[in-house]
Amino acid sequence: MQLIMRMNQVPPLTKEELNQVFLTPFIDGLKHEVDKQKSLLSKTEQAYQSYYERIVRIESKNEISKFINETEWLKSTLYAILENEFPERREIHFSEEFEEFVESSDTFLNAQPELIEIEQSKNRFYSLPEDSFKLKLLKPLKRFCYNLSIVPTKTANLFRTNKKATPYWSQKIPYRAIATYYFGKRFANECLGFFEEMQQLKCQALNLVTDIDIDINREFNLFLENKEHDRARFIEQIEEFSKRKKVAELNEILDKKLEYWRDKSSKHLDLLLIEFNTCISLVDTIELNEQKFSGSNLISEANQLLNKYNRIFNGWKNTFFAQIDDFQVDLELYHIKYRGLQQFQLLQKSCDARIKSTIENKIIAIEKEFDAIEENLSVKAEKNELKPYLEAEKFKLNRKLEKELIPQAIEALYNQNLPQLLDRLEFKIKGEIEKMNIKRIIYSKSKYNKPINKSELSHFNPRELVEIDIFPKFLKINAELKSKIINDLEDIKLKLNDLSGISDYNLVAAISSIDDNQSIEEVIRITHEGLLRAKSKTIEVREKLSQIEKTIYTTLQSAITEFNSKVISLTENENITQIRLKIAKAKAIERTDAYKKKVFENIKGFLPIAFRYIKSKANQVVSIVDDGLKKVGLKNEPQKLTAELSDYLAQTDKAIDKLPYVYKRLYQIKPLEEEIFFEGRETELKKLNAAYDSWKKGNYSSTCMHGEKGSGASSLVNLFQRELNGVKIYRFKFDKAYYREEDFFSFFKTLLNVDKVDCFDDVVQLLCNGKKKVIILEDLQHFYLKKIEGFTAINLLFELISISSENVFWLVEITSYTYKYLEKTIGIERYFRYNIELKELSNQQIINLIMKRHRVSGYNLEFEASDLTGLEIRKQKMKSPQEKQALLKELFFANLNQFAQSNISLALLFWLRSTKSVDGNTIVMSRIRSLNFNFLNTLSNDSIFTLHVLLLHNSLNVEEHALVFHQSETNSRRTLMVLVDHGLLKLSGDRYSINRLLYRQVVNVLINKNIIH
Repeated sequence: MQLIMRMNQVPPLTKEELNQVFLTPFIDGLKHEVDKQKSLLSKTEQAYQSYYERIVRIESKNEISKFINETEWLKSTLYAILENEFPERREIHFSEEFEEFVESSDTFLNAQPELIEIEQSKNRFYSLPEDSFKLKLLKPLKRFCYNLSIVPTKTANLFRTNKKATPYWSQKIPYRAIATYYFGKRFANECLGFFEEMQQLKCQALNLVTDIDIDINREFNLFLENKEHDRARFIEQIEEFSKRKKVAELNEILDKKLEYWRDKSSKHLDLLLIEFNTCISLVDTIELNEQKFSGSNLISEANQLLNKYNRIFNGWKNTFFAQIDDFQVDLELYHIKYRGLQQFQLLQKSCDARIKSTIENKIIAIEKEFDAIEENLSVKAEKNELKPYLEAEKFKLNRKLEKELIPQAIEALYNQNLPQLLDRLEFKIKGEIEKMNIKRIIYSKSKYNKPINKSELSHFNPRELVEIDIFPKFLKINAELKSKIINDLEDIKLKLNDLSGISDYNLVAAISSIDDNQSIEEVIRITHEGLLRAKSKTIEVREKLSQIEKTIYTTLQSAITEFNSKVISLTENENITQIRLKIAKAKAIERTDAYKKKVFENIKGFLPIAFRYIKSKANQVVSIVDDGLKKVGLKNEPQKLTAELSDYLAQTDKAIDKLPYVYKRLYQIKPLEEEIFFEGRETELKKLNAAYDSWKKGNYSSTCMHGEKGSGASSLVNLFQRELNGVKIYRFKFDKAYYREEDFFSFFKTLLNVDKVDCFDDVVQLLCNGKKKVIILEDLQHFYLKKIEGFTAINLLFELISISSENVFWLVEITSYTYKYLEKTIGIERYFRYNIELKELSNQQIINLIMKRHRVSGYNLEFEASDLTGLEIRKQKMKSPQEKQALLKELFFANLNQFAQSNISLALLFWLRSTKSVDGNTIVMSRIRSLNFNFLNTLSNDSIFTLHVLLLHNSLNVEEHALVFHQSETNSRRTLMVLVDHGLLKLSGDRYSINRLLYRQVVNVLINKNIIH
């Protein structure tokens, strides 16, 4: 029910009040947008100015590299500005865009009276000159009716002392509705044109920022190509761009527009106030029906306002989002380009430094040996000592070349890791590509100056375009280059190995010439020419190394240039459309082929599956019968170590030694130093960092990391250690047994590099005093001995960890089976706040870490069809060579994963052991035949328990083995040597350890015998 307020007159609305309630909040909404655009212009202008200031400071040395770095900085900065200024792209409603206006107007209007009743004015009954013809007819009739209505009152007044007034009829004014109509809706509706102008200015501002960036791209590309541009000219152009007047002009336009909108809005409000006051006097009379301000009409007016706003906003929103995406895609593409150039520059410098280091430190050292022999020839000839001199020098030179200089030169040659530099370049570029946003808007035109319909826009994946159409070509060139470098390095290795033979032969010839009574001059000439021939080989090596450097530079420069050209071509929208069509067509063909292949495979695979099912059931029946016969004693088949298996185990090292040097180095079973080969373990690394962060906050955070031997613990520690800054780090890897108290003190004396440690308190003082430090202990399974009183050292260590944990971050690494043993014996888990278990890697992660190394090698890969089952042979029939290789690869890795079971070291060893041959530039892989390891179950108890102790300690010498088993060293040596002869153990120095190829089988046997769990 409406509340009616009766008044003598309507309360007036002042212009000042309306300005405060409606005008100022609305203009403030526009001002907020103006300020945002001025902020964008200011930040980008500062970025361009900073770019100019940064490049001006660049000195001439390595200037191209530095210019690339600064230009890449500009791209990253502009991208960050856009992300910060436009953090989210969504629809913004009118109530959000003009929030202050909506809140102010709603508050004001809700405070107004809903209905006011006042007396109509005289003008409502008498005709006025401006009245319409209709009103001029109706008003006399209205006046007649009014006069007729007051006749009773006037008649009664003839007899009254106090005459009763005869006022005009009243009118009921829907005051709130009228105010809402004019000021809440009409005012906003009429001012939305200014909002549309603001959207156009926003696009204009972003267009200006984009245009400056495009100009800088053009000038910088010319500078890089050295066409028409020199350094001074380029800097001059950038200075002009950084001080571009259009930015100031646009800022001025924005300010003027805001004032213009304020003035026009004020005039709109003046006119609306006049209409409002006129309406107030006319409403609810014959001149103006109050239905115009009914609730339904107000809703209709509000809908018109929102529809108009949405039409403006959505049209320009599409334009704006497409414009931002277009700019950001361009920035991402240029970011990839300049990151690639940065990495290319770094690779070039690193390659140059490494090759020069090899030449100066190793090759020249060999040449100096030849020169040293030649320098003394004349002196020795004068003293008649030429023959003994040449004989002595021949022996010395041959020994020094073969034992020292040539191996060192070859080691240095491969230690330069030139193929890995190429792989790092590839890895870095791929990383930048993967950072690209996978969903962007594309507009078929290049101009952004009007509203765009949604139907004119489409989405695309820029990362996919680069990954599928552009990057593979670069990868192919890079792979071919790696392969060529590997071949060149092998060629250099052969030349170096030939040096000792060349020099030795020529010195023998010179010595023989003395025996043949040649003249001294002739002997010196023969010696000189022989040494010169040997030296010419070192010159060839130097030239070959220089040629490798040149090949890397020219090939990569061409590849990078082509890659960058194709990447930057995506800044043109029409090129994007063409590539999208190309990829869509390729995907459609691929899907069709895949469907055909699937149907064919299903049909072809039905019979083999049925045959395999029948065969497996038959084998199960045979196996059950066979086991039954064995249990009742009717069949006895002792398992022995076969000659085939024994030879396989014994010849593993010889087989691996035949592989190319570079290939063996890639698969060395040692902790990773390079992140490029790291795979998995992200969760464990996060836990390590969390423990360290907790310790820095003063919490007890000693950490124990445990996993299988060969599961990548040391590599993980390397990565963790690289992130530690500003703290002293002590790291030690145990390789022998420490179990007595004196071993404990001796160890910390070595670790802390101090002269004297006599007691436990000395160690505590050394660790608890001074700056905070980190202590990393690896292979803690060596810090005890499985015997009575064999836990002294490790118990002291745990006590020390508890006492010193505030000043020392302790990280210990131990094998999983030792951890479980110590958990049950001395409760190792109690001493550590963080117990981090190295989880199993997935099969795919194992495959990835193998293939990452192979790709770096530059060799091609071929899987041999060997040791296949009948089903596998049938599977590979009717396949193309590529499909056969894919199937053989899948089968090989299934075999590898079954053998390694997530153990990185075992996977690497299996891979190396599976290399059958090297055919030119191709590594041929052959599946290892299924070997019978059942003989392990028949080993003697001494052997089984020896394997168990070695699993717990990792390695033992004869003395330690004797202590553990309480027997003589003679008996221990006999037990260990038998296992070595059978290939079950490996002897390194004086320490025995389990053959890695049998590690998994030994673990399984110990589990089956319930010795470990």
